[in-house]
Amino acid sequence: MGDIRKRSVWWILMSLFMCPALVGAQQDLERGSLRGIKGVLVIIEDLDEEVERMELTKEAIRTDTELALRGASIRIFESILEAMAETPAAPYLYINVNVVGRTTGVTSGSYAYSITVDLKQQVLSLVTDEKVLGSTWHRGYTGSVGGDNLRMLRNPIADQVNEFINDYLAANPKRP
Repeated sequence: MGDIRKRSVWWILMSLFMCPALVGAQQDLERGSLRGIKGVLVIIEDLDEEVERMELTKEAIRTDTELALRGASIRIFESILEAMAETPAAPYLYINVNVVGRTTGVTSGSYAYSITVDLKQQVLSLVTDEKVLGSTWHRGYTGSVGGDNLRMLRNPIADQVNEFINDYLAANPKRP
């Protein structure tokens, strides 16, 4: 019995020490996947009508995102054809916001949400040796917000977009 406990404690301690290393390695791989990308197409998933009525709109998210990308001198492609012509991987920044919660007509309560920001691009499948669409950079966030204040979700979206920008700039340093 004592031996099993010692092994269990050892595995738990090793897991705690290895997790930060694994997270760091994953972030290095994700950052490396941004190297050489000449720009991105921005795709925002459609939002529920109720969410848009509460001032969290697809247009506002697009404007925030594109302003941040342009501010960092990251090119924004206007179409998938332009992305494909400029970069064989056809990269696009995909933003998905899901909000669930109260039913229509209730005046108080809270909403649960999840936000994901992914860089998707064509990658080579090791199994089939063909190009497939894959997410090579990902950030996700979940939480809840009370009342009808969904527009404040623009802040965590912007935080994730800024993480992308920082990683993109680290992978593609400007040369003097």
